[in-house]
Amino acid sequence: MPVIQLLNDYVATTMLGASGFDVSAIPNFQYNMDLIVSFTRTHFIVMDLIVCGELIEAATLQRKQFELIARLNEIREAESVESRLKKTPNLGTLRTRIRKLYGEYSAISHSASPVPLELLGRISTQEGDWTVVYPIFSEDAYVSLNHAAATVFEYYYWAHEFFSRHVNTYDRAWGEGWIIDATEKHQLMCDAFPSEIRLRQ
Repeated sequence: MPVIQLLNDYVATTMLGASGFDVSAIPNFQYNMDLIVSFTRTHFIVMDLIVCGELIEAATLQRKQFELIARLNEIREAESVESRLKKTPNLGTLRTRIRKLYGEYSAISHSASPVPLELLGRISTQEGDWTVVYPIFSEDAYVSLNHAAATVFEYYYWAHEFFSRHVNTYDRAWGEGWIIDATEKHQLMCDAFPSEIRLRQ
């Protein structure tokens, strides 16, 4: 819960801080702000899905978040976005290892093989393994939460710079303190579940 609360806090605080702020002087301001709103909405849906055990749906939206942050990185300094429209965002602009997850998350999103469908949940009986209709807890939820945290950290590296530069209501010192606290609590979570999390990052 401390990890979830910290992740939610950063995403909500930055969004609310920019709400009502005049951003018209920022290059591509409408595109930037729409992407920020989209990231924020999706983040809270993803967190709810993880808590509820809907891991395939969470993964599908996480994949969308990877691309969204990549696009934010692409247009950071761009005077025009015309050359990037109708093109898949360049994941090479991502600063963390989440870009290495994209292939796995695409396989989950596309139902490309039976293996990702195991995230639906299984019950083992003497007659065999059965897929559950209603979600049940799975240790894969820790993996999903780990990846959600990594996605917010990736967002932070873009947002901290962007909000510090363009939104004077953003508290840079708070943001710097947040990343220290969040990464420490995230590491504690990883240390508590090393076999479930570390082997699949």
